Amino acid sequence: MIAKPNNLPAPQPTKAKKDRAKLLSKTAIKRIFGSEDGIWDTLAEQAQSGNMRAMEMLMQYQYGKAGDASKTHQPATKAPVIQFNVTPTTQEKTIDIEHNEEEE
Repeated sequence: MIAKPNNLPAPQPTKAKKDRAKLLSKTAIKRIFGSEDGIWDTLAEQAQSGNMRAMEMLMQYQYGKAGDASKTHQPATKAPVIQFNVTPTTQEKTIDIEHNEEEE
């Protein structure tokens, strides 16, 4: 018997396993509820019949959790502002050529 240490983290599921779980759950929802929208209809019916957990779920998905609207998300860091103080030089770009021929 091989003893496993208890302090190791659980292995992370691979992308393929996550994608397969999504596909299977989507198929099950369509088979049981008729469509993906059907699950929301069933949840709303349960909320209407007095299921407070179903009502809470609907409200959170529609309007967010209570108190979340008052929190404004500020970016963690702001990008630095870089200003280049380059003063334009006013150099004349024409060449002044005076033709002077000296006779000897």
